[in-house]
Amino acid sequence: MPSLKSVLFTHSRILWWVISFVILAFLAGLIRYERKIDSQLALLNNEHLNLLALGNTEFNRQLGDIRNSTRLLNSHVHDLLIQNKNLQAEKVFLRVGATLDNLSQLRWLDLQGNEVIRINYSGFTAKSVPQKKLQNKAHRPYVNAIRSTLPGSLLLSELSLNRESGQVFLPYQPTIRAMLHVPATHPLGEGFLIVNYRLTELMEYIKDLRSPHAALYMADDTPQWLVYSDPAKEWSGTAGGPPVDIPDTWQQLDKTNAVSIYVARNLEIFSISKLSIQLSERASDIKTLYFIARTPADFYQNLRKEALLPALLTALLILMVGAVVVYRELRASQRIQRLSHRLAAEKQELQAALAIQKKLQNELVEIEKMASLGMLVAGVAHELNTPLGAAIMSISSQQHRLYELKEQLENGLRKSQLDQFIMDNDASLQLALSNLQRASGLIKRFKRLSVDRGSEQLTRFHLRQNVNDIVSAMAPQIKHSLVDIRIDISNSIYLTSYPGILSQVLQNLLNNGLSHAFSAGQHGIITIRAERSPQRVKLMVEDNGNGISSEVADTLFDPFVTSGRGKGNSGLGLHLVYQWVTQILDGHIDVVETSGGGTTFILDLALTASSSNTVNTPVEDDMI
Repeated sequence: MPSLKSVLFTHSRILWWVISFVILAFLAGLIRYERKIDSQLALLNNEHLNLLALGNTEFNRQLGDIRNSTRLLNSHVHDLLIQNKNLQAEKVFLRVGATLDNLSQLRWLDLQGNEVIRINYSGFTAKSVPQKKLQNKAHRPYVNAIRSTLPGSLLLSELSLNRESGQVFLPYQPTIRAMLHVPATHPLGEGFLIVNYRLTELMEYIKDLRSPHAALYMADDTPQWLVYSDPAKEWSGTAGGPPVDIPDTWQQLDKTNAVSIYVARNLEIFSISKLSIQLSERASDIKTLYFIARTPADFYQNLRKEALLPALLTALLILMVGAVVVYRELRASQRIQRLSHRLAAEKQELQAALAIQKKLQNELVEIEKMASLGMLVAGVAHELNTPLGAAIMSISSQQHRLYELKEQLENGLRKSQLDQFIMDNDASLQLALSNLQRASGLIKRFKRLSVDRGSEQLTRFHLRQNVNDIVSAMAPQIKHSLVDIRIDISNSIYLTSYPGILSQVLQNLLNNGLSHAFSAGQHGIITIRAERSPQRVKLMVEDNGNGISSEVADTLFDPFVTSGRGKGNSGLGLHLVYQWVTQILDGHIDVVETSGGGTTFILDLALTASSSNTVNTPVEDDMI
């Protein structure tokens, strides 16, 4: 009979399995649902793109034909008037204009905007307007626009409805004007050829463009509909215009030149593309039109219904598989429970052992750090002995000479004795000052090192100065070896990082080189170089020693690995270097053997370290 605790444990795991499979079934069904909708929307997108492409292509082709036809008309009129000077210009215009079935009006205006010739067309029928009915059009915007151009310029007007005497022709005749500034070499002199083109057939073509699930509309930037399913809204200005008829979609065009498969709040689907018409040769003279492919809301509603069935089947299949898995889990739970009790006891034993080992390793790391700092303190103390001793001797000598001067004053001071006192005093003071300045420099460098190592803040510091400080602090240790330390670092390299950690890294690498790179009595060179790239700096510590022992080469950065354990080395130095470089200084470290013998440690460091890094000495699980 299982205990209550075991039953609750089993039921808890089963509950989690059930919740997991329910969530998985929901997500799988949702993904299947979304993929079904996405695949259908992709097909719809092709329909929309095809409609938009057809509309754009045909409209651009018609505009190109209008530009070409206008220049050809002018060329034809020019040639006829040159070849037959007896022909009246009015008859030439009647003859030429009758060749195009989409002309509604052909006019010639002089430079003052007066109509000289005006021919009205209806199909292939042309009618000349009598002279007394000709008007001055200087007040019309399109005339002002063409008058401001140079001869040879061609302008297109905005797309509008055909008007005469302020009245709109019914039924609507969408019209675009082509205006050519004719130069003075023309038989009629300098003037303006104005050609009105009917775009009724083009608009009907666009209106008839449809696909199985979409229709094509057209609007301008008034905004107003030029082609729409409801004729009453066409050419109606802002009333009932696109922002109202395309809910929450029109605003998307403020951010982009096109909108693809946008599902509005009312579930209608729109794709919109902008067409910028160059009205003249000026780059700023642009009119924007919009082609809109629209799919009604019932398409998206039916699509969701169609996608729901396979989604439900997918979810049901996963639930059935989940039921089988839960049943098997229920049978296996008792066996797992027995094993878990045994594993829990073993785990507790391991955790206790690991805690003790981790504590010992932390103590070893702290001992290693304190040993490094102790070496620096001993080195600085040793270096301070010489300048401080010399300064004391200088001041002591000066004090002795001062006593002698007092005795001489009592017995009668000669000028030569005073001069000698001044000269000796000056030499002693200079010697004392020089040695005190040297001691001050040593103290400043040690102070920088101690402050840097105690700081946990990102600091901008001079790399060469940081290297000089650690080399100076290690001077006593270096003096007792036969190794020269050379520094090849540009004065222009600054880092924003942790200078204390970097100095500890360099100290460990230099200690490693002094202890392991050279045999007893062997002369050698350790060179510290740096190369900067835009975001990083490569710091290299290179020696010309004996290279790395093969027995430690593959595990060089592992904890407690050392070839000098008999000399008191702990084997943590290079491991700490690896941890500091990779986890605090945002870098990585490699070690290579040089071609002529020796070893090079290459530190690739970030110029700016991450402020989220911790400067606490890391003790990772891989040290255990």
